[in-house]
Amino acid sequence: MKKISLLIILLLLIGCQNKEKLTPLHVIGDLKTEFDMTEFYDGHESEFESIDYKSDKLTAIDAMIFYDSLDKVYEDNIIYFVSEDGFMNAIDDKSIEHTFIGYSKSNGCVYHSDKHPPNSGIRQIAEIIIVKSSDEINYEYGLSIIDGNKDTTLHYSIGQLHLLPYRILPYLDGVSKKVTDGKTYEVKGMKQKRVLSLNDLVSEDYDLALLMTGEGDHEYLLNDGYIEIGQTLNYIIPESYDIYNDLKGIMINPPQTSVMDLYDDVIMHLDQPVMVIFIDGFSNHQYDYMKNHMKTYLNTFTHEKATSVFKPVTNAGFAAMLTGQTPKDNGVLDRSFRTLLSDDIFSYVTDKGLTSKLIEGNVKILDTSIDPVLNLDHNNNGITDDEIFTSAKASLDSDFLLVHFHSLDEFGHDYGPLDERTLNQLLLLDTYVKDLSESWSGYLLVVTDHGMHKTEDGGNHGEFRAEDILIPYLRRNDE
Repeated sequence: MKKISLLIILLLLIGCQNKEKLTPLHVIGDLKTEFDMTEFYDGHESEFESIDYKSDKLTAIDAMIFYDSLDKVYEDNIIYFVSEDGFMNAIDDKSIEHTFIGYSKSNGCVYHSDKHPPNSGIRQIAEIIIVKSSDEINYEYGLSIIDGNKDTTLHYSIGQLHLLPYRILPYLDGVSKKVTDGKTYEVKGMKQKRVLSLNDLVSEDYDLALLMTGEGDHEYLLNDGYIEIGQTLNYIIPESYDIYNDLKGIMINPPQTSVMDLYDDVIMHLDQPVMVIFIDGFSNHQYDYMKNHMKTYLNTFTHEKATSVFKPVTNAGFAAMLTGQTPKDNGVLDRSFRTLLSDDIFSYVTDKGLTSKLIEGNVKILDTSIDPVLNLDHNNNGITDDEIFTSAKASLDSDFLLVHFHSLDEFGHDYGPLDERTLNQLLLLDTYVKDLSESWSGYLLVVTDHGMHKTEDGGNHGEFRAEDILIPYLRRNDE
């Protein structure tokens, strides 16, 4: 008997089944990692028990124990139990203690509760969907949609996407062929995918969209495609069979300019000396605030709204600037990467027989083709931008000069992007820009790598949201 009971429990763990078919139990939605029934059983074997269910017996466990084992994104959730015939119950996660999730051969997977209304019970469960019940947003999980005109971000959690009216797309997975008696027989293998179109998610009109992925894609969408819903999201284009894995977000009405345009912009103007002033962490919403509320030298520059890349952090944004390539192509996806897989702008300048300098802070960020001029905090004021400014002033004889100021990003992290102390630091950097500009007769750009959003204790970046992705691209107005 003991062996039979353990076998029944094991069948629950690998999927709920009856004699006719195997019906896997999927736990999906707002989870950080996929749920593994086998691992769950290994850790809770002794907590399963036999309970009465109608005229049947269930091998079951307290639903709260089951729920607590899930690696959830949000603290407060609604649990949706979905049966094979499409019937679905929604149960608040705070009310499932002393209810049961169990299994029997005749009823399959079952949710059973004596304290909820009778219709709360559901059998032949096909999947369980965890969906957040609060207004909290975690941009690391789910899908963000930025409106490039309005500078707003709409976010859907994975669980919320599963509750939308998706469609089933028969997606061609491959074609097999066999020659029999001189005749070729062909079979198309298909996979059913749950998909949504972008139009299912937004009501605004748009002419163009831009997708970004965790794999470093930065792709403008010219073909109709679909968002594939799973624990990770993909974007698929059935006509071409292109698949963009690990979709992080889509921007509708994106700007025509991106951080990658710097590479070609510099090349086009090397008939004269070129200076690029790189203000780390300068978001477009900071620029808009500065333009509307502050009197600055930067206000005299020609402004274009631009996009950063994903992930919007310094290493990835800086690499995109220097190579003109997407993170997928240049190999720098986030802070953990330093080696460029594409030639950088300094290499191009050197090949043209011209001189270049990179004026940096106290650390080398990327392995560029030239060594940066590093600057320590000699006066111990907590920042290196004053030393960077001094080094830049001493390097004005270069054909190409890139000056990287760090303090705006540092102040933004500490205090928030629109805090008075951060904006005062922006005013100081504005005086540096003015001084360098007045000393430079060639082409001059002011650019950045990423933006920044406000947090409870300061600011941060690295997420697919308007504040992090949308940045200013500035040209001196005499260019």
